[in-house]
Amino acid sequence: MIFDPAGQHLKDIEFSGKNLTCPTWGGKNLDILFVTSAKDPFIGIKEGDEGGNMFIYRIPEGPKGNPKFEFAG
Repeated sequence: MIFDPAGQHLKDIEFSGKNLTCPTWGGKNLDILFVTSAKDPFIGIKEGDEGGNMFIYRIPEGPKGNPKFEFAG
């Protein structure tokens, strides 16, 4: 799900992998969403689950990420 800074829900994005982890914005304009996923060997891999991959979703228009805050001290 993508939310604006005020917390309003803007968009849902679905990926073919389960166990999605660590989403982060990137790209020169912070318009690319990178999402990693994991395979869970304890529950087995279900058909259609492309877990264990990195997914990249380019936002054509609309929401963008914010630059990260870097502590200077």
